[in-house]
Amino acid sequence: MQAVLNSTRTYQILLALAVLATAFLAFTKASYPQPGGDKSMHILAFFTLSLLTYGAWRRPLWPQWLALAGYGALIELVQWFLPYRESSIHDWYADVVGITLAYGLLALVKWRRSAS
Repeated sequence: MQAVLNSTRTYQILLALAVLATAFLAFTKASYPQPGGDKSMHILAFFTLSLLTYGAWRRPLWPQWLALAGYGALIELVQWFLPYRESSIHDWYADVVGITLAYGLLALVKWRRSAS
C-alpha cells in the first residue's frame, strides 16, 4: 500500500481524474451544492489539484503554480463564452489562494523536515 501512495504514477492518474472532474463541474450547465460557498469550493478544488500536481511531479513548485493558475484562468475564460455560466476574476483569485495555500503548506513541511 505504501508503494502505491508513494508512486508518482498514482498521483498522475488521480491528477488527470481531478482535472477532468474540475472541468466537468466548471463547464456543465447543471448546478451543484456548494457547502461553504462558491469561493471556498474554488479554494478547495485548487488546493487539492496542487497537492496532486506536487505528488505527480514533485518539483519545482513555481512552474506547477503557474500551470495551475493558468488552468484556473482558462476555466474562467471558457466560462465567459458559456451563456449558462458566469465568469469571475474573483473565482480565479480564489483558485490562486488555494494553490498558494497548498504550496505554502508543502514548503513549510519541507522546511520543518530539513530543520530536524
